[in-house]
Parts: sequence; C-alpha cells; structure tokens
Amino acid sequence: MSILEPRTRALRDGSQAVIRSARREDAEGLASLYREIIAEGRWTLAGADERPPTAENESAEIARLNAAGGSLYLVACEDSRIVGTARAEEGAFRRTAHFADVHSVWVRRDRRGTGVANALMEALVDWARASQQIEKLGLFVFSTSEAAIALYKKHGFVEEGRSARDIRFEDGSYADTVILGMQP
Repeated sequence: MSILEPRTRALRDGSQAVIRSARREDAEGLASLYREIIAEGRWTLAGADERPPTAENESAEIARLNAAGGSLYLVACEDSRIVGTARAEEGAFRRTAHFADVHSVWVRRDRRGTGVANALMEALVDWARASQQIEKLGLFVFSTSEAAIALYKKHGFVEEGRSARDIRFEDGSYADTVILGMQP
C-alpha cells in the first residue's frame, strides 16, 4: 500500500497547498479537475467527448492505486479544493514492477505557475526514492507542453526518445510524444 502522509508546501504566491494521497472522498473533485483539463483541449489524449471522467471511476482508481505497493495517487489541496493531481502506476508484470509510469500530472489553470506541480513532482520523486520497489520513473508528454517538460527535467528526468507527429489536434496541428525517464 502506497500512502503519502500529508505535507504542506508554501507556494510562490504566498498560499499553501497540502500534498497527500488521494482519498475516496476526493473522487468528485478529481473528476471535476479532469473535466476542466480535458476541456482545454491541449493536454490530454482524450477529447472532451471521449471517456468523460466520473466520480465513480475516480473512486475505483483511488482504491486500486492506493492498494498497490508500487503506485501512488496524489492530490494537491488548498483548503478543501483540489488544485492538482499526479499519479504513478507500477508495471503490471514482474518484469516491469520496478518501473512506475507517471501520468495525469495536472494543475487547475488558475493555479498554474504557483508551484503546485513542482510540489507534486517533489513528493512523487521522494516517494520513488524511498520505495524498495521502484527503480525507474517514466512518462510520456506532448512536445508542445514546454512547461511540463521543463518541470520534469528539473526533477531529474531526461529525454529517452521521441515519437514524431503521433498526436494530432482538432485544429490539424501535431505534437510529438516525448519519452522521459529517471532513476530515483
């Protein structure tokens, strides 16, 4: 079971965020955050009309990931409002159980640039370093997500590969998928 004890982090604007493991009662807030991010149209594989997030699905994900030893589901909260999230999920097989895939690192638009994502990544990397199981973190990110790439590199990730023009947006533009990894 991977549960992170709550930690309070000061943000750049003087406010504070609590970084902690997601709880089942966070499900509706997480579904709302995901719908907001998906609606922006530039950060997710799914479009607004594909696989809409529900509280029921998020509740099941929280329970599943919290029960797994090599997985972690984090939220960043300001007061009771979820302003960000990050997940890392262990490999599904013995040969990949040492590897955790980082995905869904998202921050509400009105809280970007305040340090929420940095606090989430710091907690995630600290967790991986303390883990007896996780030897590597990896992730995929759109090449158009320059701020996210800079954040990941700040936390020790390096580019391991790139898949050219495999993401096509509704406006006809393309992005590469950048593959990043790190050994905590």
